[in-house]
Amino acid sequence: MDKTLPTLKIVAIKDILFHEETDPYRVENLTQKIQKDGIFTNPPIVAPYGKQYLLLDGANRVRAISLLNYHHIVVQIVKYDAVKVSSWQHIVCGINKDNFRKRITELIAKNGLIITQTKIPATIINLPSEFLCWIIIQNECYKIKNKGKLLENLKILNDLVKQYKGQSRIYRIEANVSMKEAYKQYRQITAIIRFPAITRADIITAVKHNIKIPSGITRHILPNRALKINLPLSLLESKQSLNVKNQKLALFLKRKLNNN
Repeated sequence: MDKTLPTLKIVAIKDILFHEETDPYRVENLTQKIQKDGIFTNPPIVAPYGKQYLLLDGANRVRAISLLNYHHIVVQIVKYDAVKVSSWQHIVCGINKDNFRKRITELIAKNGLIITQTKIPATIINLPSEFLCWIIIQNECYKIKNKGKLLENLKILNDLVKQYKGQSRIYRIEANVSMKEAYKQYRQITAIIRFPAITRADIITAVKHNIKIPSGITRHILPNRALKINLPLSLLESKQSLNVKNQKLALFLKRKLNNN
């Protein structure tokens, strides 16, 4: 078992590069919770990227703390090659199925995409790279082929997710979840969206071209995650330098470790 302590540091939000869009619904909820609790619980995950940091996980948390007018945030720093990258699948709930189907049909026509209907799979697995996505609406499953170029595909995927982001509840689920279990666990399902695997190279390419991946698709998995540190917001909001704040962070974490 890896007993190495996570590397935590307070950094400037302006030095963090987003690789994915944020979810307005989640950001609003997080903003209210952070403000109410007065603590910052789970540090976002970043990897060094030149003189900046590439944000791997926690885009909504970074956006929420930024909206509360904080300029600094505590993050967990990792080596990117030590992180496993995969994709989430989306369960979309609470919007009209017919309207959603119409929007998707118009989007497909607009971008000249090839769509075919197929049998609904038993499990929600990751897709082969040739597909942009699969969309399951009620008893229908549609396979949509991609355009062959990553950046063009990402632009279309962003347009696709915009058809329901901020207008519905979006739940992220792992691959290999059975359809039966998905429909049992979530109510008022409008659609289930299955995405292809996203790679580190895809993410780096997107960042270099200033194109964001849609919110809630990329999944970064690491074995040694720092959770529930419960850092008081007062440390982040003070006008002290980052150096002083990080000294105080080290003392805070040392006391917390000794108490446990």
